[in-house]
Amino acid sequence: KILQSNSHFVKPSEERAKATMKLLIPSLLFLAGMSNAEKPEPIMDENSNKGDSRCSKKMFECSSDKKSNPLKSPNLKANNDLWYEVEGYWAGTMSRFNPDGTPAQPQFWMENADVKDYPYDKQDIQFFMNLTVTETRLYKHVYYVYDVAPDSFCAINTTDNTMQNSIPPSICGDNGYVASGSKYATANWEKDGIADVFSATGVLTSNDDSKTAETGTISVADDTITSKIAGKYFTETETLEFQNADKTRLVGQGSFSVAPPSTVPDASGSFNVKERYNFDLKQVSANEFVKKLADAQTAVDIVEAGLVNIIQSGNCLDYIVDGCPTEADYRAAGDPSVTNSPYDDDSKMKGGFIAMFVIIGVMLLAIVAVYIHHRVVARQADRYKHQFARRIAQTIEFSGALEEVTPEALEKEFKKLDEDEDGVVKKEELRHFMGESMNARDFEALFAALDVDHNGEVDFEEFCAFMVHVGSMPDIKGEKIIEADEGEDGEPEKEHLNKKFDEAVAQSEEKHVGHERKLMFLAGFLCLCTLGLLGATIALAVQDDDDEKVVVPEPDEPVKSNVPNNIPYDIETVFKTDSANMCEGANPKWANVDCIHTQSPGPQSGANITKGFKGSFPVGDLKPQTNPYFEEKMCPVNVHWHLGTEHYNVGEFDENGKGPNGNAPKPDRRLAGGEGEGQEFNVRGGFRCHHYDENEAMFTTEFKWEHCLGMQVGETYEVHWPHSVAGACGTVHQYQTPFYDGVFCNVPGISKGDLVGALGGAQAVANAVGVQGQVFTIVNDESYFYPDLIRGWIKDKDMNMAQDVAMYTGSTTGTSRNNDICSDYTPITWKVDRKCHLISASSFDKLCYDMKQQLDDMADDLYAHGSRLLVNSTMVADNQQDRRNLRKASHDHAHHHHSHDHDHEHHSWF
Repeated sequence: KILQSNSHFVKPSEERAKATMKLLIPSLLFLAGMSNAEKPEPIMDENSNKGDSRCSKKMFECSSDKKSNPLKSPNLKANNDLWYEVEGYWAGTMSRFNPDGTPAQPQFWMENADVKDYPYDKQDIQFFMNLTVTETRLYKHVYYVYDVAPDSFCAINTTDNTMQNSIPPSICGDNGYVASGSKYATANWEKDGIADVFSATGVLTSNDDSKTAETGTISVADDTITSKIAGKYFTETETLEFQNADKTRLVGQGSFSVAPPSTVPDASGSFNVKERYNFDLKQVSANEFVKKLADAQTAVDIVEAGLVNIIQSGNCLDYIVDGCPTEADYRAAGDPSVTNSPYDDDSKMKGGFIAMFVIIGVMLLAIVAVYIHHRVVARQADRYKHQFARRIAQTIEFSGALEEVTPEALEKEFKKLDEDEDGVVKKEELRHFMGESMNARDFEALFAALDVDHNGEVDFEEFCAFMVHVGSMPDIKGEKIIEADEGEDGEPEKEHLNKKFDEAVAQSEEKHVGHERKLMFLAGFLCLCTLGLLGATIALAVQDDDDEKVVVPEPDEPVKSNVPNNIPYDIETVFKTDSANMCEGANPKWANVDCIHTQSPGPQSGANITKGFKGSFPVGDLKPQTNPYFEEKMCPVNVHWHLGTEHYNVGEFDENGKGPNGNAPKPDRRLAGGEGEGQEFNVRGGFRCHHYDENEAMFTTEFKWEHCLGMQVGETYEVHWPHSVAGACGTVHQYQTPFYDGVFCNVPGISKGDLVGALGGAQAVANAVGVQGQVFTIVNDESYFYPDLIRGWIKDKDMNMAQDVAMYTGSTTGTSRNNDICSDYTPITWKVDRKCHLISASSFDKLCYDMKQQLDDMADDLYAHGSRLLVNSTMVADNQQDRRNLRKASHDHAHHHHSHDHDHEHHSWF
């Protein structure tokens, strides 16, 4: 009983401490989580690719001045929508004139001239411009294709061997010339939508970098592009203005000024106008840009060594002599993507540090609080034990020390407390015994310490157990309770309370009061220190640290990505073959057919593939190829995709679908152009899936496309994989663009009649050529990455991919066909997945990368093609079936014994 009671006397304090920690631990864990949790998604400016989470904390008010507003993006397009229209590929003419308006004439070439000139015809120069705007960076690549110089110029003789009438190795009068140059610009922290030029390569290249270093601005406003560039020895201004509502034509003028001979201009700029020039440009697709530039170089007979590499992406290529700008160059130029704003009050709270100091402070306070609580409880216990001991000493019939008290003396003392003699001491009896000197709180603690079993009464065993603790207190242990003074003249001894015992009780009281005061002082001091520490931390967290302006260090190694970022290999070197493309030109080029006024060539695609739908075009016994294509020795010969879907499935991709540009049949030019990166303009869009959600980041976060052109996150695309038994299967020539070259590779240029005769009828054709079709909505989420799209559709039972498949016989598709004009490439097998799936943008970019690795040039399939109008049911084959009917279809087919002649009678349309 006594041993059990030993733990009881500290139990109240332990329980309070545990309760205290139960309240503190969740708070500490929450604060610790603040320092380790992922950063919240930044608040995005509606036109921005980047954001800032500073103001989302609601701790500081954002400035209305956009340059000081961290929520306002510095990106060029975010500050001026006109950049969307300017970006892209432009081709046209440029003519140069003297300051007096007369046509400029060829000038001799001087290799080391401060400002170079060209010994070629300066009228009707073929001008090409590729302008790319990517977040805070602008890339402007231009090409000037000069015609050959007139004979009169070539006949001029000069004795100065530094002056040449052509640029080697070209010959004056025989060869033209192409000059190329690039300008690199970045946005600024003014957030004014102006691009600041900081570097240039190409046209004016010289051995002296100080002579050709260019700075200036390129800006857009009021349908006008203005360029102001200055070098050490020249200045150049250009103004181009949109001429139509579609913003596909630019017309403008410019001037080129140079410093007077043998002078270096001062800061005020003393330049003389040398030439003026006019522009007339039209926006073109990437393919047109490349073709026109190649044709222009051929037309003026440029020598092979003088031909230029064409930059189709935004950055630059290493062939440029001066080299491409590095990240350090962009940082030095003040690119907002790699520098800190000089205007923003860096109010972003450094949560990790603040949380750390908060945790330290709270833990210190918690430790002190628990310690004080323990001391207060211990002090209270010590106090009521001493008071109880003093009261017992005043009444007990025993003269020794309390630790030596006998059971008999304890029993007598207990009976004094038990006033009603019922064998237990009640609370009222103990209160009466202690008197009014003990305060109520100490008395309640005393009674709780005595009443071990908490039944509201103190029995003798409990009384004895408590007395053991009282008697063992160090300061009164061993002190006699009673002492007697010797009497005088034979008088008896007088007994009274031992003074040392009484003084020990009093000293204990004073000692504990002093300890409490020290503890309270320590707690207050720690509290003030913690508050000061937190205040200083917050102040430092919001202070603009000038020593940390550069926040984006150059990485030691490239960031890992699912998409290869290197320039495609030299494929011919990789494959080590000198043989020509065996499939090139195999396309038989069968003409489209007027299917309204003449007999239809056969069933058409894309069709309604909703389960239960059946077309009404009679095809007799003709069936689609239901076996897996590879089992029939058919291989994929191409992969391409269409904007929206050409097929229709209610609830998956239909007129109720949606995307970033709605579900319009003809998206606007900006979508079709993919921000100027190569997709043909005004392609027709098909149906959209139902996945798109503008409130989910994966549908709206832009993706940095490295290889595909004109693609957009959130959009729907239908991918086609044409297969053929006549493809160059298993060779380096397997994949071809156009896909007809791949389909007919081993039967090049064959007529339709000869093909049917060679294969033995329509069914044989449908068994030999087929297409896999699968529909995707693109998301910016790597959890939807599939690495090998080039080999065919994705078949995955767990993801329900290529499980619910519609199969029918149809034709090739594309926007050159509709419900009046039909494709003659029919009948072929179609297998189309009825479901729409999510796929990462990186999956498509990896596909485009793989396409670039093929021996044949697949550049014309790196962007989405237009979608054919949904085919009228009267032109859709009546043999549509799905995967669940495969076994039945196979069984039925085994019992058909129609001859090929009979088959032809059923298929007179073929």
